[in-house]
Formats: sequence, structure tokens, C-alpha cells
Amino acid sequence: MIDPDMHAPLQCSHGPVVHAGVDDATHTPCSQGNGINLSCIRRLPPHGPPAHGYNASRRAAVAFYILLLLLTPLAHAAPATANLVPALGWDLKKQGGFPTSIAVDASENVWVGTEGNGLWNYDAAKKQWTQFTAKDGLGDDCVYALAVDKLNRVWAGHLNHGVSVYNGDKWRNYGLVDGPIGDRVFAIAISPKDSDVWIATDLGIARYSEKRQDWDYYTRASGLPSDQIQSIAFDSKGQVYARTQCTGVAIAGPDDNYTKWRSLTAPDSNPAAAAGPDVVSDLINKLQSGYRNSGAEARSFVEHGELEVLANVDKPGAALIRYTLIVPNQPPLFAAYDEFAGGLLTLDNAPPFKPIVSGTNNPTPKLPAPAPPPALDDAKPLAARLGKLTRQIAPGEAFYLADDWRTQGDWIGRYGSGYVKLCGMALYGDQDYALEPGYEVSLQLGPHHEASSPAWHHDNDSSDDLRSLYDPTLEHRRDAQESDGSEDSKTYPQSYDGPDLWVRTKVPDGVQCLSLYFFNDDAHANASSKYRDYDVQVFPATQDDTKLQTAAPLARTRVTDFWGGVYKQFLVRGPAAYIVRIGRNGSVGTRLQAVFLDRVTGDASDNPGQLPGFGFDSSLYQPPDEPSDYHPTPLTDAAVNLWTQLDDALSLRGAVGLQMPFRIWCYRAAIAGQAPAELLERWRWQISIWIPEDRKKFDDAIKAARDAAK
Repeated sequence: MIDPDMHAPLQCSHGPVVHAGVDDATHTPCSQGNGINLSCIRRLPPHGPPAHGYNASRRAAVAFYILLLLLTPLAHAAPATANLVPALGWDLKKQGGFPTSIAVDASENVWVGTEGNGLWNYDAAKKQWTQFTAKDGLGDDCVYALAVDKLNRVWAGHLNHGVSVYNGDKWRNYGLVDGPIGDRVFAIAISPKDSDVWIATDLGIARYSEKRQDWDYYTRASGLPSDQIQSIAFDSKGQVYARTQCTGVAIAGPDDNYTKWRSLTAPDSNPAAAAGPDVVSDLINKLQSGYRNSGAEARSFVEHGELEVLANVDKPGAALIRYTLIVPNQPPLFAAYDEFAGGLLTLDNAPPFKPIVSGTNNPTPKLPAPAPPPALDDAKPLAARLGKLTRQIAPGEAFYLADDWRTQGDWIGRYGSGYVKLCGMALYGDQDYALEPGYEVSLQLGPHHEASSPAWHHDNDSSDDLRSLYDPTLEHRRDAQESDGSEDSKTYPQSYDGPDLWVRTKVPDGVQCLSLYFFNDDAHANASSKYRDYDVQVFPATQDDTKLQTAAPLARTRVTDFWGGVYKQFLVRGPAAYIVRIGRNGSVGTRLQAVFLDRVTGDASDNPGQLPGFGFDSSLYQPPDEPSDYHPTPLTDAAVNLWTQLDDALSLRGAVGLQMPFRIWCYRAAIAGQAPAELLERWRWQISIWIPEDRKKFDDAIKAARDAAK
């Protein structure tokens, strides 16, 4: 449940030693300003020398806790000349080269999650693989995290559908209504203290207690420094270490039931070494607390290395190791991510996999209990907390909001009510739609570059991929983007600091939502594309661009692991001008698909612009009006009142971090209170929730627009 009494002030502390693999030597924490994932929420109508400072020392410390150097520490058990080969009969053509996670259950059956090809289970006794997909009950066919709980249930974390759990008989999906309140799951861990299941998501941490049959949620509203949690680790006493995407490590313990979080952040200087007793960067990939006495977690991974290994397969290539599983008395297993060199791999001189001899069959456990509906008594303290806030967001300020992993390419009606820039979408350049006065958007290269301007691309004439943006002028989807040109490795080797993409924007008076869409469309087809990982920072626009190289950002986020497509959202206030620096961060090609601007507060234009007249002027696609002729239950009435209060608080600094978790409480309460379908649909528009009926309505609207154009 959401605890209204939790609050956000944090005490920075070094705490115990935590070994953290880092991705970047940048050292400024994300803006401590609050944030929301409100899908542009608004009131709907009644090779040169490196630069210095924050952009310096890119990849000074390689993310060695992806365990790409595992071959070196394993040399005690296997020669250093060992090759990586397919494990357990993994079929690259059938099962694919993009596994992302591995787990093993009590019978030592192996579970492998993939990106786009569901979940695979290896029956160790039968020596055969079985595939599970959304048709079998998974939330979606991307499984980025796996864990097995004390009852031997398998937990699978998804791209945009929370978690799915398998009890040995069937699957059940738990989404934001009855499970985690975040859509995108990055990691799952089991507490050694009480066996609770902890789930790292794009909206904080969800915790499931089998003993209590209940769910708890930890977000910025309850003290976390960030809502984007990339990984979780525990020490032997149950203290939890939550690795955020760009605000260091958050730490809490069982003595106060994890209600008091403290932060472990990087010092205000570039790191001198890739490892040490403290966090050397706020951009961290993996956490290992080292409480084990044996196995991989007790080994030292301190040498530098490239993010690749050579795999001995039909076509050798660079394979990114997404996950490593070390099981006692079993060969190591590697989830290698590459079209040709990927798959489930092991060492060619490791002993064969030996299944354990199973004893009596254990009874099938029950599936986890769904999150209970909100209680009416919770509404009052939530409203009271909002009522204490008074400080306004000032012009020129910026705050990171959150992620939207659900909308993907279906932006029309939900993004861009003020301005739309579809990068590289037009025949020669970008497709721009200025729908409200006072907005300006342009792209440029950062000051450290060899070319004169960004390069636009469109990879195909038409696409049926849901992740590709729809263009109303073209009347179809297209994979298109602007790039900083760093795909040219001769001009821009990986060590080159830049060029980076810069987005310049001006916004009119009022609070605005600035959203950037990123989609790593060729991560499966291009060996180097899978390493893309951007550091995105917002600055006030200045006349001297070089000052931004050493300036502290107003707000910051990170774009990583985005094959599924994600909107990164910032809250800004005008009248003001901003620069968004999309830092290359060692990537091969800094790419951006779109920029959207939406008014959040203030009066909209009396005559707003329309998307091109290819049918959208006659086939309106908009949320339903809020129903007025119904008799709400007390719970629905409380939800509506709190939702209205949240609308009124959109311009308040302290309310930004409360918006999304509180609105999900409202949405859950309205469902439990049997609110009208029109109200629920309207709210889904505002906070970027999609159900199958919503997607069908979007597809029908697109078809109607095309028909009207004819």
C-alpha cells in the first residue's frame, strides 16, 4: 500500500561498502526535484581532445558488473582460453540470440527470459525446452528479469506489463492495478531476511510479502531519490541496496521496515579508478553486496575491458553478456545478446549440466495474492499531504518526470498538443507540427564535433512495428530519427567525447511537459547498436554553449535498454528557453526519434492547430468527456476528489513526485468503486495507461482518418 506518512527528505551517507559497476564517470546526481510519469499530463478541456566537466571521462569506469570479464576470475577453474559455446542445446535460429535474464528453480530447471521471444524453460530431466509467451499468460513477450521465490514460483518481469508469476501449473500477470505500479521491470530479487519479492521498476520498487499476502510500494513519494530503479541487491541481514539509473544507490533496512532511505552518491569529482569502497558514479549498472563466501559475487572484477566477448559460434561476433548465472557444481551460464553470437552460452571446457535427482513432488503453491483495492480511509491523509504544499514551479526550472513504456508509436492524441517534431520523418529532414503558438524546437550537434549538423535517417518507407511512430502526413509508421553521426567510428571512435545531440526549445508561459521518444530500432540487427546508453540532461539556454560543458543540469535522466521504445518526460515552466543535451556516453550513434511539447497548466489557445487534414480534422480522436450523470460510490467519490486536487497541484514543486503514485491509487480506487467506463478511459489518457480496448480505438481512429482523406 502507499504510505501517506512517508516523506522525501534524504540524508546522504556513505554507509557500508557496496561494490558498484559504473557506466559513466559523470558525477552530478539527478535533479532532486520531484517527478511524475503523466504522459504529458494536462487538464483535458470541461576524435579530438575530450571536453571537461559533467560530460568528461566517458566510460572511465566500464560496467564490469555486467560480468563480461568473468572469464578472467574463472581461470582458477578453467583455462583462460576457454570459448563460449551454446549451452543446453540452445538453438539460435529457434530461440534467438537475445536472452536477457536467467534463473534456476529448485529442481535446477533453467529459465531464460528473452527480448521479444518469450520465456524458455529447460527441463533438466527430460533435456528439452518449452516456450511460454503472452498466449500462455505472460504479460508480454519480453522478459527482462527472472527470480524464483521460496515456494519455487517463477517471477518474470516485462517490458510494459509488470510481472507474471508461474506456480508450476499456470501463469498470472500482475499489472499496475493489482501488482507493481510500474510497467517496466528491470530486476527482481528475493530478500534473504524474509523471502519477500522485490521488483525494480520504472516507478520505484514493488515488494510482495507472501506472509502478509500484501504489496508495498516505494517511490519518490516515500523517500527514494529516484523512481527509475535498475537493480536490487541485499546483504545477509536483509538490508536492501537499490541502484537508481542516475542518482547513485538508495539504502534501507528491515529494522524500520524499509521506511527510511538514505542515498550513497558519487563525489563531486571524476573518479580516479573504476572500483573502490564507495560509488564512483551515479550511473550504475549492477550491484553486488558481496555477502556470499563463494561464487561470482565474492570475486574481484576490477580490470578494465571492452563490453564484448568472442563467442565460438557459426559466425563469431561481439556478444553483450546481459546476465550470468553461477550455480554450485554446475557450468556457468551466460545470456549473450547478439543476432549471430548470442544465445544461452557456457564455457566449452565446463562440466556438463547435471540435473538433481528429484524426490517427492511438492504440491503446487498458490499464486501470489493480487494487490488489495484501496481503502476509503487512505484518501484523507493523501489529500492532507497535498494540501500542505504551496511552493510553485518557477519559470526556467525543470524536473524529470518519469518513463512511458506503454504508448510506443501511438502518440497521436496523447502527446504533442503544443508542438511535435518527428525526427527524420519527412522526405528530407524532420516533420514538424506547430499546433500552439509560443513553442520552438530545433536540433543541433554539441560543440565538440567534426560535422556541421545532425544527420537525419529513415530506415524504411513504412513499418508495421507498434514501436515505430505514426506520421499523419505519411499515413503510416516509419522508423526515422536524427543522429549525431557517431555511427562513423573512424571520425568518432568510442573514446571520442561527443558529438551528442542538443535539443533547443522555447516554451510559453505556464507549466509544460517536454517529452523525448527513444527507440533503439536496430539493436537486434546491428552489433554495435545494442550498446547505446544515453545521459540526458536539461539546462537553461545560454548564449555561451561551452559553459554547459561544466554546468550542473537542472534535471537528468538516462536512456538505456530501450529496444521497446520509451518516452522520457520533463516538467518545465515558461516563459523560458532550454537545452536538452543527449549525451552519447560512448554509444555508436546518439539517436532521437521525436520531441513533444504539451501544456500542463494555463489557458490553451482559442484556435489550436490541427494535425494535417488527412482525415484528422473530420475524424476526431480524443478522450471522452467526464461523465456527470452518475451516482458515485464513496470510494469513487474520494478518488475523483483526490484526482481533482492533483490537477490543481500540477504547478507545485512538491506535488510532482506525488502525482503518479497518487493517481494510480485513484485509478485503482475508481475501479474498485465501480466508476463509469468513461471516467476510467479519460484517466487512462492522462497517465498513459493502455488496455486492449484503447489500442483498438486508436487503430480504428487511424483507419477512419485514412478513409476520410480518401
